[in-house]
Amino acid sequence: MSRMRGIEIRGLKAKLYDQLVFAGTLGLYQRVLEDAIARMKIGPGERILDLGAGTGKNALLMRSYIGGGGGITAVEASPEMMRSFEAKCGVYPNIRLEEGRIEKPLPYREAYD
Repeated sequence: MSRMRGIEIRGLKAKLYDQLVFAGTLGLYQRVLEDAIARMKIGPGERILDLGAGTGKNALLMRSYIGGGGGITAVEASPEMMRSFEAKCGVYPNIRLEEGRIEKPLPYREAYD
């Protein structure tokens, strides 16, 4: 478990994460994300648990599939990423952010699609 402590992205890297990934992959990562989420076959009304939710970019993409009737619970450990997530997703009542570490047991057994 101690090896996992360094996985959070912090500081300036966290603040600029989406821009750095976009530039570093020449925009390819965005297309990969969109394709991967489309292949998940997410439907309206589904409940999704987003572990390591980062800046909220994935949650916004998934929200377009679940609509207003579904819900996303996002779990993130990095305070900087949580701030970015809230800035992007805080206006959507069906996207909820929780602080948590993904390597620890979480109380969500059988609660999500």
